[in-house]
Amino acid sequence: MKIRFFKLAIAAVLLGGMVSCVQEEPTRVPAKMALENVDELGKATLTFSNREESKAVSFTADGEWYIRVPKGCDWLTVSPASGTGDATVNITTAFYEEEAPRTATLAFVVDGVEQKALLDVTQLQKFFLEVTVDNPVLGKTG
Repeated sequence: MKIRFFKLAIAAVLLGGMVSCVQEEPTRVPAKMALENVDELGKATLTFSNREESKAVSFTADGEWYIRVPKGCDWLTVSPASGTGDATVNITTAFYEEEAPRTATLAFVVDGVEQKALLDVTQLQKFFLEVTVDNPVLGKTG
């Protein structure tokens, strides 16, 4: 009797395991926006000099959108930062005097859903010239 109950219990567990392994196909939602010149991960890049500079970025959007700029990026402005439908926005950077580049990643949100498209913005460091002297002693001829 115990062996029969044990066999039934094992059969029930195996059957239950097989049924629970069936996976439903995930629902695919079409993209609501498309950014130009993106890589396979959906990222586009913009590089600015250390001077105040502005560049245009175009995209298509199916709905209301806004561009999320990370906190602390007061050196970077987007105009317009929100709208409806296809658009061209201007990304502007402020003058920069540091010796290391700075970066920010802008996210595009359409109809409340953050899209796969991201824009990496890099502003290059201040240009500086570093002089190195191999032989600091001058010869007789100068």
